[in-house]
Amino acid sequence: MTIDQLKRLLQRYLTGKATDEDLQIVEGWFHRTEEKEYHLSEEKRAAIAARLLPRLHAIAYPAKKAPSIISLLRWQRVAAVFILVASMAAIIYHYRYPILDRIDPIAQHTVIAGSYEIRTVTLPDSSRAVLRSGSSITYPVRYRGDERKVNMEGDVFFDVRKDPSMVFAVHSAQMDIRVLGTSFVVSDSQNATRAIVQVLSGKIGVAHEGADMGDLQAGKALIYDRNTGRAWRQKADSSQAIAWIHKTFSFSETPLQSVFTALESRFGVHFVIRRRKPDTIKLFTGMFSEDDTLKDILMALSLSTGIRCSAIDKSTIEIYYP
Repeated sequence: MTIDQLKRLLQRYLTGKATDEDLQIVEGWFHRTEEKEYHLSEEKRAAIAARLLPRLHAIAYPAKKAPSIISLLRWQRVAAVFILVASMAAIIYHYRYPILDRIDPIAQHTVIAGSYEIRTVTLPDSSRAVLRSGSSITYPVRYRGDERKVNMEGDVFFDVRKDPSMVFAVHSAQMDIRVLGTSFVVSDSQNATRAIVQVLSGKIGVAHEGADMGDLQAGKALIYDRNTGRAWRQKADSSQAIAWIHKTFSFSETPLQSVFTALESRFGVHFVIRRRKPDTIKLFTGMFSEDDTLKDILMALSLSTGIRCSAIDKSTIEIYYP
C-alpha cells in the first residue's frame, strides 16, 4: 500500500465512509500494535492524540464541511497506526542498502595477480588498486549506497578517489579500513602472522573484528600480530611499502626480520632465524632490483650485517645472527 492509498483509507475511516474491508485493515493494524511492542499507555495515547489531532482533523474534514464527533479512542488508534507506519518506514530507510543487497545483489568481480605479476585495477569509482603477485581483490561491478567495499588478500596498494558521500572500505583477514580519499598499502592474508597497513597520504581508520584501533596519519604504519593479539605503530617506510610495484626491494633502517619476510614472498622460500640472543635486532639499509638473485642478495646482507646463511634444502634457509 502506498502513502496516498493509506491517506485515502484513513480519510474514509475518519469520516465514517469506510467499507468493511477498510475497517478490518485499520482495526487490524491497531490490534497488532497492542499485541506487539508498539503498545502505548493511556497517558501516551492522549498526548499523541493531542499533538496529531489538528493534522488528522484537516485530513478528515475538508473546508466548509461540518465535523462530526469522533471518539478519543479512534484518534488514538489512528495515531498508533501513523506511529507504526512511520517507525517501519524509518527502519526500512535505515537498512535500505543491506535490504537491496539481499533482494537485488550486485555482481562481484574478483581479480587475481598471477605469479611474478604486478596487476593494476581501476575500480568502479575510478580509484586504483595495484596488486602484488599472488594477491587478489573482490569488489562490486558498481557501487550502491554510502560505501565502496573491497575485499582483499595479499599485498595491495590503494589510491582512493575522494568522495565525501561514500566511504571507501577495505576488508582483509585481520583488518577493516575506512577512508574517504587517500593512498595506502595493506599487507594481510589468511595465512600471515602479521597484518601491516602503511599510509602514504591522507588519513585512514583501522579496526580489528569490530574493535576500533584508531586513526592512522600519513607517514605512519600499524602492525597487528595475530599470535599475540598486539598492535603497534611505527614510522612508515614508503619507499619499501611500494617498492614491489616498481619490482625493486628498498629498505631503510629496516629490521632484518622484515627483510627476510619480503624475500620469502618474492622468492618462495622460508627462512629459519637462529639468534644467540633472542632480543637481537639488526637493521638494514639498501636496495635490490628484480634482476638480483637470492644468492646475490643474501651475500650482500651477509657482508653488511655479519649474518651467516646455510641452505637446508631448496626452499629452506637457516640464518645465523652473529
